[in-house]
Amino acid sequence: MHLVIPQEDFTLDMKEPLEEATTLYLWGSKTARREFCKTCGILPWYRPRSNPDGYGITYMCIDLEAKGDAKPEVEIREFDGENWEECFKTSEIKHQSKKAKSRYI
Repeated sequence: MHLVIPQEDFTLDMKEPLEEATTLYLWGSKTARREFCKTCGILPWYRPRSNPDGYGITYMCIDLEAKGDAKPEVEIREFDGENWEECFKTSEIKHQSKKAKSRYI
C-alpha cells in the first residue's frame, strides 16, 4: 500500500546520501522514479507517474511514531495497475499530491 502526498510534505531523514543508499529505476514513460534501497531492496518511496508533483510512500515505511505523532488516517482504495490508463482516468489519485485534508492509499 502506498500513500500519495504533496512534494512539499515529503522529507527524508537519511544518514548517507540518497545516491549511495538507493538504486534509481526508470521504465516506460520514465515519469515514475523508483528509488530502491540497495541494502534490502524495498521501495520506501517513489515519484509516481500518476502524481509527478508528489511522492508515493510505502505505508509501512512511515515512522511518525518515533517523533510522537500518530500515523495519518487513510482510506484504502484499490487501483487496477493492469489497466492503468483506464483506472487513472476514473480514480481520484491525481488529486492526492495536492494539499488536502485527507489522503488515499
